[in-house]
Amino acid sequence: DSPKKTDFCGVCDGDNSTCTDCQGYVRPGLVNNKTCGFYHPWSEWNACFKRSDDEITTRNRTCSEKGECSHLGESVQYKKCMCTNCDDDGDDDDDDDDHHHDDDHEDDNDDDRKTVTFYLSYVGLPLLAMLFVMVTLVSCCYCICKKKKSSNTVKPLATTYVNSAFETPLDSKPRATRNFVMDTCHK
Repeated sequence: DSPKKTDFCGVCDGDNSTCTDCQGYVRPGLVNNKTCGFYHPWSEWNACFKRSDDEITTRNRTCSEKGECSHLGESVQYKKCMCTNCDDDGDDDDDDDDHHHDDDHEDDNDDDRKTVTFYLSYVGLPLLAMLFVMVTLVSCCYCICKKKKSSNTVKPLATTYVNSAFETPLDSKPRATRNFVMDTCHK
C-alpha cells in the first residue's frame, strides 16, 4: 500500500490506479495533464437584504478554472444580518453553520449615530439659533407696531423758532424714519 500522490488535477492512490479528478469523481489512472481550479479569496460581505423573515448578507468567491471547483465547496456564503431568534446567550436557536450573528451591524449602527450627531450639532443647532433670532425680531417688530397703533394721534412737531425761516424739530427721531415706522405699522 503506497502513499497517495497528487497529479496535475487530482489526488491519486500510490499506484496511480485511481485518481479523484477536479470535479471530485474517482477515475482510473492519471486523469489529465492540467492543474485543478482553485477558489480566489472571498469577497466582502454585501449589503443586507430581506429574504423571508430574515435579513441576510452574502459573499462569494470565484473559481480560477470555470466549473472545476465544485468539489472545494460552495461559491456563495450566507449569514444573518441581525439575530432575530436568539436565546438568552445570543446564539442562534438553529444550529445552521451558514448563518451567524452579524457583529458588523453594531458598527453600522454606531456610524449612523455619529452621522445623526454630526447633523444635529453642525446643522440643527445653528438653524435653531437662527430661528430663535428671527422669532425674537418679529416679536419685537410686532410689539413696536402694536404700541404705535395704540396711540392713534400723531404728536405734532414741537418746534422752536430760532429763526423764522427754519423750523427745528425737538423730537429726536428724524422725520423720514418716524414716517416709515408709522406707515409700516398702520398697513
